[in-house]
Amino acid sequence: MATHNSDVPPGIVLVVLGLLALVLLWCIFKLTKLFTWIVYRILTQPGFWVIVSLFLLAEPNTRVHGVMIVLFVIFLRCQSSSDAINNHNDGYHYYTDPVGSSHQFTSMASNVQRHSAAPWTERVTIRKANNKEFKQVKDRFTRQWKKGTCGRLKEVLLIDNPKLKSRFQVYLSSLSEPTVYRYYHGTKLQCNIYHTVSFCSDEDCGICGISQHGFLLEYKSTNIPNFQRFGDGFYLAPNSSKCHDYTQGHGYYRAMLLFDVAQGKRFIIKRNNTTLSEPPPGYDSVYGRRGTSLNYDEIVVYDPDAALPTHILIYELDGIHKIAV
Repeated sequence: MATHNSDVPPGIVLVVLGLLALVLLWCIFKLTKLFTWIVYRILTQPGFWVIVSLFLLAEPNTRVHGVMIVLFVIFLRCQSSSDAINNHNDGYHYYTDPVGSSHQFTSMASNVQRHSAAPWTERVTIRKANNKEFKQVKDRFTRQWKKGTCGRLKEVLLIDNPKLKSRFQVYLSSLSEPTVYRYYHGTKLQCNIYHTVSFCSDEDCGICGISQHGFLLEYKSTNIPNFQRFGDGFYLAPNSSKCHDYTQGHGYYRAMLLFDVAQGKRFIIKRNNTTLSEPPPGYDSVYGRRGTSLNYDEIVVYDPDAALPTHILIYELDGIHKIAV
């Protein structure tokens, strides 16, 4: 009886095995919430697209080699990305608005010394929010305006400050309770950032200065020097209306900052304590609860790396009167 030769060409076997390997990698990284980030890293590598182009232009009998090269590159990129993430002890943390809505905050803390950053992470950029981002910030800004007429939000600028982000993430990883909340901070606006969408060099412009350099120890308590309810620290609040009282505008507009704050374990207090210069032992921040001394909540951090500026909110209300004292 004649036998039927069912041998499969080696090239087809390699292609099938390669595709199965891709599917396996996809499943693994999808389950660990890293797939999207890794694909982005791969697709932004020029070498990847060169290999893909060579594969598409190659003769049919050499395409098997092209497939294996592409798979090999993908494997190396996935492996190196996964190793880097594991070595840096990254993870997913969550911050919660004081009003209760929860958001995901992705910690990508690198293994760097505090106050240091790689040369390519020094540049600070801002951009206008898209319609979806603007609506999210506006809804929150309006919802957390608790007294008087709400300001009319005109523009939201997103801040990308890699150096501050790196310092913030290192600080966050040092906390026993790495919780992140969002708070507002009112300060001076001394430029026309609404139209220029760029930072100014005026040393008195708190909006531009803090966006670029974060909170600085030498400027601590200089915004409202006459009274520091909980000592020398950096003050923020969950209510946009409270921070409005500490803004000073330019032209027709005012502005305040929105921060991610690594509040850690909060020391809750209802009475003034102007002697504080740091949280009590065992705590990472001081949270003033409305009641005896306060009409509205506020939080104080004493380490500048505990607060990361993320948004500039530009709005109109009550002209541009001076900061309340």
